[in-house]
Formats: sequence, C-alpha cells, structure tokens
Amino acid sequence: MENAIKKELDYILHKVIDCLGIDELKVEYGDIFEDSILVFMENKIVINNKFYNDFKGSAKCIVHEARHAFQIYYVDLMDDERAKRWERSFSNYIQPTLDKNYDYYALQEVEIDAYASTKFFLQLDGIDVTHKNPDYEEIIDAYLRHNKKFYEECCSIEKG
Repeated sequence: MENAIKKELDYILHKVIDCLGIDELKVEYGDIFEDSILVFMENKIVINNKFYNDFKGSAKCIVHEARHAFQIYYVDLMDDERAKRWERSFSNYIQPTLDKNYDYYALQEVEIDAYASTKFFLQLDGIDVTHKNPDYEEIIDAYLRHNKKFYEECCSIEKG
C-alpha cells in the first residue's frame, strides 16, 4: 500500500475513533467474502484485499465497521429506545452470506446506521459517498435527516 494512502486512512480511522469515543481499532486486509468485518473481541477491522490500494473503498469500510463498534458500546451503555432497537437488530442479525440478494441484510437498522454514518463522517472530509442503489440511497438520506441531531451530538468534529 502506498504510504500516502496509509497515512490518510490512519487519519480517517483515528478521527472516527476519537469522535465516537471507542477503543483503538487495528486494521488489516484479508481474503474474506464481505467487503469488511469487525472482529470486536480483537478490536480489529478486516478489509477485503480488493480494497488494498483503494483509499475510498478502504475508508468506507473503516468508518462502517467503526460505527458497528460504537453500536455495540451504545447497546451496552445506554438504556433508550435506540439501544433497544439496535440490541434487537444484533440479536436477530442476518449475515450477508445468508442473504443472497442482500435485501434483509441491508435493511437492518444497524446496517442502515453504519452506511449513513459512513456517508456522514466521510462527507465531513469532502469524500462523496453515494450508494450504488438509488432506492437504498434514499433510505440512507432519510435516516440521516431523521437522526441528524444524534449524529451531530455524537460527534462534534470539524471538517478538515
């Protein structure tokens, strides 16, 4: 991986970790089915090798998986409606490998939130994130509008 890409990805990773108030996460690349996975018990994100020299693809994976780590902490620490919904979502989680068309997987609230968070955080640095499915993009945008205050309160980082 080019040093400039690694440096920018480290910046994104630490900015998101600081913003979300979560523990340090290691990032590695591997031969996995998914684009990325969070190995929570090891504080590790594994990104599919296909993104090794792809800054934007890797950045999206990092933010998405860091948000899942935040969701897990949130469920453990909070006792509000969001925490209860996320806990139910995790308890009934549908893996992408079990969902041939990704329909059920992608429509889980924790996945919508992770996609929306990725869009929110990366746009702070001028990185455009648009889902390839326009219908899903509308869902993400509606989720962001509905939860704008939560995102802003969750993270008060400035662009740059």
